[in-house]
Amino acid sequence: MFSFACFDLAHLEFVVRSSMRNVFLLVVFSLVFGAKCFSDEFPLRTWTSSSGQQIEARLISKSGDKLTVERSDSKQFLFPLTLLSKQDQAYVRNTLEGPVNQPVHPRAMPHEFVSKYCYQCHGAEKQKADRRFDMLSSTIADFREQELWQEVVDQLNLGDMPPEDESQPSEEERLAVIELITNGIADARE
Repeated sequence: MFSFACFDLAHLEFVVRSSMRNVFLLVVFSLVFGAKCFSDEFPLRTWTSSSGQQIEARLISKSGDKLTVERSDSKQFLFPLTLLSKQDQAYVRNTLEGPVNQPVHPRAMPHEFVSKYCYQCHGAEKQKADRRFDMLSSTIADFREQELWQEVVDQLNLGDMPPEDESQPSEEERLAVIELITNGIADARE
């Protein structure tokens, strides 16, 4: 009933034992093709600091003189652009020059609100549910940041966040932030 795939080291080929051979090949093709497409759009590269330290990550965003990169394990790092080697600083300038990576209508996101009500559980010291909102840039050109901001909107709409035992925004403040983030996401997607 189950299909099995095993790697035959002697002949260096895959052996698929099942009537599901086409399904297996389709899954393998999809995984390889999907990974290839994702890596082409957001390539991993080795970043070098001015002191010679290296990190393998992909560029996520740049806000002012701050740069956000993401490792393959989805950990994000925010640091000053000046911390990078001259070559990597030039790479960032060249990569972000084009209009493709810049939002057409950047809208400032409500970092003051998020820092006041969210950082205690989703900040540098603690990341409940693997969410870290202190790393979000001030505009949301990147689709992954759009997803995180959408989570903020969803939690505010549901009334699940901030938790009941934490300080709460006023209803006017909550609605204003929901509208600001929602409009920011819509602008970024245009």
